Amino acid sequence: MNPQRIIEAQKFFQSQRGPLFLQGSPTSRGFVYLHFGMICVGLIGALHGSYKMAKGEKK
Repeated sequence: MNPQRIIEAQKFFQSQRGPLFLQGSPTSRGFVYLHFGMICVGLIGALHGSYKMAKGEKK
């Protein structure tokens, strides 16, 4: 990559507001939200299972 192009890209990303992982193409943003959603579903499932085990419920 051309060194001048890297400096331009750096200035572009540093001038933007918001988290760096949400910047870029809409596809990248979609993948980030997809992963956040999967992590949330997994955490909710783990907490629900832990609660059921602690309470002693079966199914």
